[in-house]
Amino acid sequence: MTEAAPSREPPIARRLQDLIAVLPAGALVVTWALTEAGARGLFQADVVGLALVTSLGAFGRVAGWRPLVRLVAAALLLTVGHGVVAGALDGALALGCVALGIGVAAAGLATLGRAVGAAASSSAVIATAVLVTAMLGLSWADPVGDELPLGKRYAFKQAVLHLDAATAVAYDAAKLDRFHDASVYSRVKLASGAVAPPEAIPTGLFWLVVGVLALLIARFLPRVRVSEEPAP
Repeated sequence: MTEAAPSREPPIARRLQDLIAVLPAGALVVTWALTEAGARGLFQADVVGLALVTSLGAFGRVAGWRPLVRLVAAALLLTVGHGVVAGALDGALALGCVALGIGVAAAGLATLGRAVGAAASSSAVIATAVLVTAMLGLSWADPVGDELPLGKRYAFKQAVLHLDAATAVAYDAAKLDRFHDASVYSRVKLASGAVAPPEAIPTGLFWLVVGVLALLIARFLPRVRVSEEPAP
């Protein structure tokens, strides 16, 4: 069976939805204005923008070209927002690469969830949780990695960090040495170890590939008609 086609919306509703693409950049600018000056404040603003791009990708139903264009526009506007407040084009491009990657990954994972029969809201929540968990990799790589055999611990922790979009943005976009930030160095053991920080472009490209693959798999899977959560 096929998934029910989304209902046609009036043009004004679609225009209003398009304005959602502005929210991540707007939130970045507002957060930057309210946080402390310097790299740490810029990093906090970047992470807020990334979180909203992730939500936009996961909860925006990808059916047709318009939601994807909206997602790309959100990443581009976030790039511009960072460039304006930081005055650095290279950091802005790094943020844009990561934002596009995690946005597409969230959209792809949510679409794949719907394709295998999960409700739209559950698929979006799970997709968001996957990306947020990856962005918190610096906080859980140690306790999880330490449960592995000694010879596999370093490789595991390094792999987790390479997928940590937030840490990649800290180094390449906000120019914050997150390993040696006081709030991290004192409580995260691997911050004083031999692991290397992630790089924004490889991290963003990895998540972009994950999202594209998920979208392709969902495209060719047999569609399953599912109802939204039943009424209580």
